[in-house]
Amino acid sequence: MDSLVIAFSYAWPFLVVLTVLVFVHELGHYMVARKFGVRVEVFSIGFGPEIFGWNDTHGTRWKISWIPLGGYVKFY
Repeated sequence: MDSLVIAFSYAWPFLVVLTVLVFVHELGHYMVARKFGVRVEVFSIGFGPEIFGWNDTHGTRWKISWIPLGGYVKFY
């Protein structure tokens, strides 16, 4: 049982740091696309079903999904 608690105590900080790194990485793709006039359909942190999201004034769907092991920017 102690090893399971230790594993989870390392997993949460790892996922938080990974999520921040993925966000910054994907934000770079988003910003370059917008600068060169490419429309962005979706900016997602995580994969799988959406937990929550919103649409901005440019028509981009920003969303957080259930599996926080990556992300993507979907272009038109």
